[in-house]
Amino acid sequence: MTDLVTVRRDALRELFFETYNQGWLTEPSKSFRGLETEIEARLAAMTVSPWQPIETAPRDGTEILVSGVVKKQAFTRHVLWDADPAYRSHPWQSAEHEWKHYDTSSFTHWQPLPEPPK
Repeated sequence: MTDLVTVRRDALRELFFETYNQGWLTEPSKSFRGLETEIEARLAAMTVSPWQPIETAPRDGTEILVSGVVKKQAFTRHVLWDADPAYRSHPWQSAEHEWKHYDTSSFTHWQPLPEPPK
């Protein structure tokens, strides 16, 4: 999350200097409302989803969250990759139930586990 904060801070700093150099803060004809609208548009463009395509998920036993759809029902699971050849057709193992393995085709996206609360 810190990376996103840093990216946004740097982008806002860049926008400030860009608008200052263009005269936004010195020309009475240019409103702060217009500047605010521009800032909001740029921040919205920087919003990044933590969900990534399942093809990029780690296959090293790292615990992750996966999401998918089965019979038009969306779901999320806490899983890890099981490299055991016995589970080749169902390589995703539940991180909560040792016995539960999932078929790869049901997952579409993944994301790292969030940091636990402090």
